[in-house]
Amino acid sequence: MENRIKTKETGSFFNLMMGNNQTLPKVGEGATILHWTDRSAYEVLEVSADYKRVVIQRYEPSRKDNNGMSESQDYEYKNLVGGTIAVVWRNNQWKIENEMIDFCPKWVSQLPKNTSYYKFLTDEQREVIYNGEVHPQRVLEGITKLKKVYSKVNIIWGVKREYYDYSF
Repeated sequence: MENRIKTKETGSFFNLMMGNNQTLPKVGEGATILHWTDRSAYEVLEVSADYKRVVIQRYEPSRKDNNGMSESQDYEYKNLVGGTIAVVWRNNQWKIENEMIDFCPKWVSQLPKNTSYYKFLTDEQREVIYNGEVHPQRVLEGITKLKKVYSKVNIIWGVKREYYDYSF
C-alpha cells in the first residue's frame, strides 16, 4: 500500500514530505491527517487483519509551549474526543468512510426528470425524511436509503502530530 500525496493536495512542503511514506497502521500508535497546511492528531484504535480498514479517534491536543502564534508548536496528547472514524484502503488510497441518506433510485425513476424530489413527498414524509434539515436525515422505506460514501484523506500512520498554521 503506497500512500503518496500529490503536490496539488497540500499547500505545505512539510505535509507533502510527511505524506510520502509507506508505514502501516498499528493499534495504539498515532495517526496524522494532513490538511492543506494544518495537521490533526489521532489514535489508531483498530486495524483489520488485511490492513485495509482502520478505526481512529481524534486527540484533543493541548499546547505545551508558550510560543503563541508561531510555527514552533509543541503539543501533548492525553484525551481522545468525539466519535471514531473508519478509514479504508480503496482504489489505492486511504478514504474516510461515512454514511448518508439518499433517495432510492427506483423511487426517483418514477418522477418527472429535472424536478425537485421535495414536492413529490407528503407533509408527513417530508417531516420524517428531513427532520427540519435541508438534506435527508432519516430512512423512509421505499423512498430513502442509507448508503456509504467515501472521501479521500491524506493520512500517515505511526505519528501523531498536531499543527495549526496561523498564516492562513
